Amino acid sequence: MKKEEEYLIKTVVEQLRTLRGEWNQQVELTSVIRNSNILRMLLVEGNLEKAWWLCGYTFPIRLRAFTLANMLNEIGREKILVAFTGGALHRGARFALGLLTLAENQDGKIKEEKPRKEELILDNYLKSPCMIIQGTDINRVELIKYVANKLGGTHIDFRRKANKPLEQKFMLLDGLHNYEQVDKNIIPYQLLSIGQELVASRHIQRLMKRNV
Repeated sequence: MKKEEEYLIKTVVEQLRTLRGEWNQQVELTSVIRNSNILRMLLVEGNLEKAWWLCGYTFPIRLRAFTLANMLNEIGREKILVAFTGGALHRGARFALGLLTLAENQDGKIKEEKPRKEELILDNYLKSPCMIIQGTDINRVELIKYVANKLGGTHIDFRRKANKPLEQKFMLLDGLHNYEQVDKNIIPYQLLSIGQELVASRHIQRLMKRNV
């Protein structure tokens, strides 16, 4: 194995161990935003999968996560104001599966669905929606890009180009983000869910045991 490949594996394992050690239920949500670049490197840039295949594994990474599939089977996407998968355990409370619709809950009441996890391969996990805002799907890659590239994980950037589909999604996410009270936000909880679901995977736990 080339030294560059060994370095990649070592970096990925160390980043996963950082998530395991720091993104626990006591983590400050502002820290989740600041360290979102770890998820960007692992999942958006694809370093996790590169390291996985370099280690000689011949099967894809799998992990268990909440999905919006059942919710979407019952409610038309066009009726959804906000929906999220969640999954994070934070300070003794489980943040999982929330829904606010146009017609069914005119009073703004949040409807809670019974949490149900499904096993997904990593690619499907990343591409499936973790949030729906005003009928628009936001997948996990898009959410990570938003937090890392716009809210301060890597960059702080308030510019939005309304003619670009991804930037339109960022504008929808802007509408949910409370800049004054981060602990009142859905977004860092949803990002924390991604980190916790990742390190809970039996495949990721196997990778973290690697001697680097």
